[in-house]
Amino acid sequence: MKTNDFPWVKFLLIQIVFALATFAGIWWALKFHANAPKIGYVDTSRLLSEFTEAKRNKSTIDSLNKDWQSKAKTLRDSLDAYAVTMGTKFNSVDKQSQLEMRAEIERKNQELAQFVKASQAKVLDRERALLEPTLKKINDCMQELSKREKFDLIFGSTNNGSIMAGGIRLDLTLQVVRELNQKYP
Repeated sequence: MKTNDFPWVKFLLIQIVFALATFAGIWWALKFHANAPKIGYVDTSRLLSEFTEAKRNKSTIDSLNKDWQSKAKTLRDSLDAYAVTMGTKFNSVDKQSQLEMRAEIERKNQELAQFVKASQAKVLDRERALLEPTLKKINDCMQELSKREKFDLIFGSTNNGSIMAGGIRLDLTLQVVRELNQKYP
């Protein structure tokens, strides 16, 4: 008796081989999937623009910047007014007065430059002081999320493009923003 005498046997053997291959493929895929790392990312610029505490920090820094720039404008206006006065009188005064005018305009220029430099340094120091605890809260939240949901890796994207694009299901930004705003209103 040959298998050619029973065509259904050939058909049955082919189906069994196909079924075994299918089950082996499914088993391999499940095993691979179970060991696949769990990955996500957050858009850090969005995180900083939507986290309430970070928004307050930005508002504070913007206010400080506006304040020192207003004061710098007053100094600049005074310098400009003196330059106009100096321009009209300079050629009609004696050499000593010209030297005094040059010294005065140089002093006003230095005063403005020192004020701008000191003000920018103050703003940067204040920004660092505000940002440090905010970043700690964000990092703590990220660690908690990672442990709770068993992430192997969470990336942070920046405007400089460390992550060019990612699937919506990997984007954890909204979840992290919600948790931060709920925990730190």
